[in-house]
Amino acid sequence: MKLKYAKSILLSLASLFILSLSSVVQAQSEEEKIFMPEWELKTADGEVVKSTDLLGKPVILHFWATWCPYCKRLQPAFDRLNEKYKDQGLQIWAVSFSEKEGAKPQEMLNERGHTFKTLVDGDRVAIGQFQVNATPTTYFFYADGSMMGMTQSSDPENPGLDKAVEHMLAEMEKAQGDAMKEASAE
Repeated sequence: MKLKYAKSILLSLASLFILSLSSVVQAQSEEEKIFMPEWELKTADGEVVKSTDLLGKPVILHFWATWCPYCKRLQPAFDRLNEKYKDQGLQIWAVSFSEKEGAKPQEMLNERGHTFKTLVDGDRVAIGQFQVNATPTTYFFYADGSMMGMTQSSDPENPGLDKAVEHMLAEMEKAQGDAMKEASAE
């Protein structure tokens, strides 16, 4: 029951957060926060990645498929963001789903020269937990796992992508500063 309620809330709020990402997202109160659901997927090499492994740093989750031309168009933006912000802690993970038999998503990304990794066989997570109904769909999560927003844009030049990442990184720095202040006050 609790999971079904969380999914319903996630879907409702995700609909509200379909962004062009051209404006800064307003901060949410603690009661309004939606958190990344718990999931576990594997890379093409068999490495297990859990949602809980991603906590502590901002995360972009890019849901895509090898057959999707819009995904192919958008993906260079993730390489650019990765290069620009990885030293500040940004994590970018693609989640391949709705693939045809024999598809090799990581090989395709590598052939295209992309530097980010993809998790494979993500149908259960994409459809069941994130209610993804189109490709590409990209979620942005703060370091605490709460959702900043999502977009279905395929524009790799969208300046809102950088704005979203900068906002997530600023929130992470603020939270770290607040934690240091609390620790020194004790």
